[in-house]
Amino acid sequence: MYEKRKKFLKKLTEGKVLKGLEIGALDKPLVARDELKNGCKILYADYLSTKDLKTKYKMDSSVDQKKIVDIDLVSPTGDFADSLDENSLDYIVASHVVEHIPNPIRWFQMLFEILKPGGFIFLVVPDKRFTFDYQRPVTTFGTMLDSYLVSKTRPSAADVFDHYSSAVMVDGGKIWSGLLGSSDLIPLTTNERALKYAYEAHQDRKYHDVHVSIFTPLSFFSIVERLIQTKLFSPEIINFRDTDNNDIEFFVCLRKPDVDDKNLQQTCLKSIPCLQMETFLAPYMPQVKSLSESLQALTEAHTQLRNSYTESNLKTEKQRNQIRLLKDHLDLTQQVLNRKSIRLTLRITDIFFTALTFFKKKKQ
Repeated sequence: MYEKRKKFLKKLTEGKVLKGLEIGALDKPLVARDELKNGCKILYADYLSTKDLKTKYKMDSSVDQKKIVDIDLVSPTGDFADSLDENSLDYIVASHVVEHIPNPIRWFQMLFEILKPGGFIFLVVPDKRFTFDYQRPVTTFGTMLDSYLVSKTRPSAADVFDHYSSAVMVDGGKIWSGLLGSSDLIPLTTNERALKYAYEAHQDRKYHDVHVSIFTPLSFFSIVERLIQTKLFSPEIINFRDTDNNDIEFFVCLRKPDVDDKNLQQTCLKSIPCLQMETFLAPYMPQVKSLSESLQALTEAHTQLRNSYTESNLKTEKQRNQIRLLKDHLDLTQQVLNRKSIRLTLRITDIFFTALTFFKKKKQ
């Protein structure tokens, strides 16, 4: 997945001198400082400082402590507008970040404020159908709007409880192959512990880093469409890569339109990709493929049986014809034998040969 992300981003930035911001890079930045060419610049942002990130992931074997990036900007809410000038960035990268943001609408607005016109946001978004969010419903525009209107700055008790109580350990391979059963959905924690964390978020105002928003490609673009229609956020979709087979994420590139676009809303709405039927059927395609292969095998077996049956019928009919011919010959022979002249001739012949045999024996 990491290499796919880098390859996708490289096509968007290659050959250009750009200043960018990567949010949530941790130990696997898509834009590494030591790989930048002269004139290019990258800043790293997160909701914790480098020191605090190293403390948080100290016991996590999946995170390389030595490779955690040096954080330049820290914000628990993900709002970096106060730390950066308006129109100062060429691009922003956020891998598996948008789902953690307490107030996504304000976050998108803020990112566009610090982007130059023509700049873009590259998002890597987990597709809930293939992750531990498998059981959770997708987030609606109304839910996001409520967070925006109350200026939400941290995950709520509901966000925290839903995240912990619904999160399950899933085997993505089984989902894609259509072999996932209810017994394979292993809860990551108990409802009692989820409630404890929810109380911490509500009473103690403790920040829990959870998935606030849940997406599929279809639900994501449904929200983007409403954002454009309500003029709360007007991005132009310039690139999209759907969730690949056996993958768990999709890529979206949001461009900040030029300020002099007179048909801004229509331009943005027209840029929303028309999702293919495969997108809706993605979790079921392996089953469909399996059923299709089984149906094909059954059809071939049926064809073979039908051909065998037809061939058997032909052989049977041929044998019946041969039997009829033999019967006709036997009937004809019997009719011939039944004639008196024939019987007399045969009788005389029999007497003649009997007498001949008698005389030969007598001579001897």
